[in-house]
Amino acid sequence: LSYLASYLGITQSSLSRIRKNIR
Repeated sequence: LSYLASYLGITQSSLSRIRKNIR
């Protein structure tokens, strides 16, 4: 479960960065 939570956190962080870059 630990690795899963870490993966989800990284994914959310990446999505946030991509959205900021687009704008």
